[in-house]
Amino acid sequence: MDDIVDHFLLRNATYDIIAMASLMDKNLNNTAGYLNTTLPIDLTSRVMTSLMVTAGNDCAFYFE
Repeated sequence: MDDIVDHFLLRNATYDIIAMASLMDKNLNNTAGYLNTTLPIDLTSRVMTSLMVTAGNDCAFYFE
């Protein structure tokens, strides 16, 4: 992100690009952390559900 800020400043951009770059960096880091936490669980549960529906097994017999 520092490289992006330096690049814009070398092209006579205004200093508001620093604030924009900081916000963008913070949001990207938060998004990556969220995806690393939730994506494996979401993906696994969706694949398992799809396979169970395809096989015609809804696990109802386990609770009878």
